[in-house]
Formats: sequence, C-alpha cells, structure tokens
Amino acid sequence: MAGEVRKVRRVRRVKRNSLQAYKRRLAVGRRFYRKLFKVFLATVIICATALAYMYFWLYRYEKRSVTGAMRQYFTDVENHNWDKLYETDTEYFVEFNTKESFTKFLTYMYDGIKAGGMTFTWMDGTDTEKYYDAYYQQTKRGTLECIKPDNSQAWIVHSLISGKTYQFDVIGNTTFAINNIKVTSQYAKENGIPAVFEDSGFESLMPSVNRYEIPNFIDAPEIQLSDPGYIAVRDYSGNRFYIGPRTDNELFTEYAKEIEATAVAYCKYITEDGYLYDLRQHLVEGTDFDTAIRSFDNGWFSNHDSIEFQNMVIDNVISLGDDAFIGEISFDYVVTAGTNVKTYSSAYQMYFVRQRNKWKTINIYTISDTASEENG
Repeated sequence: MAGEVRKVRRVRRVKRNSLQAYKRRLAVGRRFYRKLFKVFLATVIICATALAYMYFWLYRYEKRSVTGAMRQYFTDVENHNWDKLYETDTEYFVEFNTKESFTKFLTYMYDGIKAGGMTFTWMDGTDTEKYYDAYYQQTKRGTLECIKPDNSQAWIVHSLISGKTYQFDVIGNTTFAINNIKVTSQYAKENGIPAVFEDSGFESLMPSVNRYEIPNFIDAPEIQLSDPGYIAVRDYSGNRFYIGPRTDNELFTEYAKEIEATAVAYCKYITEDGYLYDLRQHLVEGTDFDTAIRSFDNGWFSNHDSIEFQNMVIDNVISLGDDAFIGEISFDYVVTAGTNVKTYSSAYQMYFVRQRNKWKTINIYTISDTASEENG
C-alpha cells in the first residue's frame, strides 16, 4: 500500500516538473518571438526610412537635373501651362515675342505630345548651358536650350524659336522697344539708307538710317516708341520697319493725294477702265514694277458696266527724308455688270521718290486682295 502511494506521488511530481518545464519553454519562446518581432519591426522601419530618404534624394536630384527639368518642361507643355512657360521665358531669356505668338508657336510645334514619350539627344553645351534635340516617337519636335542661372541649382528650359529676322531702319535720334524690351546697340548693324531704296538708283537722295536686326520673330513685332512724335511703319515688301518723325498735316495731304491718284490709275488699268499711259505717269521708268506692268495682260478682266471706289483709307505714311515717302491705302473696288456686283477689298503699299520735282512710285506692293460677289 505504501509503495503504491509513493508511486503515485512520484508520477505527480514528474507531471508537475514537466508542466513547469513546459511553461518555462513557453515563456522563453514568447520572449524570443517578441524580440524577433521587435527586430523585424525595427528592420522594416529602418528600410522604409532608408527608401524614403533615397526617394527624396533621387527626386531632388531628378528635379535639379537637366533631364528632370526638360521632363517638367514638357509636362507643362502637355498640360498647356502657357502662362507659366511664358513667365519663365521672359524672366530668364530675352523674349521679343508676345505671349500670344509664343503660345501659338509652342502649340504648333508640340501638338499631341505626351511628356512621358519625350526623349532627348545632347547637342552641345557647357556646365551651365546645354542644348538638346527633343524627340517624340522618334520624330524631332524641337531644340531646347537649358541654362543654370547663377546661385541656382535648378535648370531652366525653353525652346529655341526659328522665326523671321526683322530689320529696323531708324531715321533721327530716337529709341524704341519691342515687347517692353528696349532695343540697344547689341542689335545694331552697319548704317545705311532705307532698305527699300537700296539699288534703286536714288541712293543719293536717301537719308542715313540707324539699322537694327533682331531674329526669331514668330509674327510681325509690335513696336513701342519712346517719342510720340515718331511713327513706326511696316514695310510689307520685306521683313522691315521704318521708324521716323510723323508727317505734319500739310505733308500728309500732299502724300495722300499722290497715293490715291496712283491707286486709282492702277486699278482702272487692271480692269480696262484706264490706260497704261495714265498709270505710267505715276511710275518711275525702268523699275522692276514698271517693266512688269508694261507686260501685264489686262484683257482677262470680265466686261462690266461701272466701277466705284468705296471706303478709302490712307494710313501709315512716313517721310524717308525730304525726297521719299511710303504709305498704305485700302479701299473697296466695286465692279458692276448688270445685276452682278463684285467687290474687291484691296490694300496696297506704295514707295514714292521725288523725280524731276514730281512724286513717282518705284513699286506698288499688294498687302491684301480679296473679292466677294453679290447677285441682284
């Protein structure tokens, strides 16, 4: 009996010891896994922090790199952020074009592009100025100029504009600006005479002009004059402007009379309502225009009953010294044939020189000539 009791006690003691050992192992396991979880959590936090830090510096590097700047530029183009692009252009580059012309140019050049599809090929440059060709779907779409201004870590990007070069011939001592940028001696060329009269045979009668040339205009520039006593007149026969003193009322009346008489004689000859002789009284003999008009066949114009000049306006008249001037005239030339009335809306620019004390024109340049027809 006593032996059985001791046996039972021994079994109980073994079970109790086993249970205590299990609990100790369980506690050790819990402590191990808690420590392992803490290590895992710390590792995740460290890795996440490292990745975030790396992303921050990569983003910062990308943003400050020339490639990142070009990609941001085309993101703005894709999103039509024209105001932002133009403000940047005028702040960091010399921009003679208006915002409207600038926007028209970029819209045409980069129509349909997506920023993510742009690739860039390095052309030339230095540490602070680089040039790249920009491609979209393997087609060249433009050339970029990238600059890094002083004391700046960011690159500034704009598109090089391949536009027209305009010449400005200035008579007298005055200054002018374009798009609120004063035109300085930086753009000065060798002085000469008004360009339209070069090689005309009348060079000795022409005044000296101060000449300036500015490239890359998208549209004809709008000139701002410092002196209200001066006028700027565009020469439509070339990419030119003449800037000089305004004509007084007496001279304007004299010039306007010659412009109107020449325009009337020209139109009447074209429609067979006047004679070549009458027109040539207003022309300098031997010029290219005189030769062309003498060989002009005006027999093509249809028969008609009457002609009439309406809405005549003479404007943009400027003296080129004492012996030359240019001016514009616009009008509606109404031709009636029975019940049919055809209106020719015309505008011309004329270039006059004094010859034997009479005003004669060396050229009549057509600015516009459109027709509309009414049937009675």
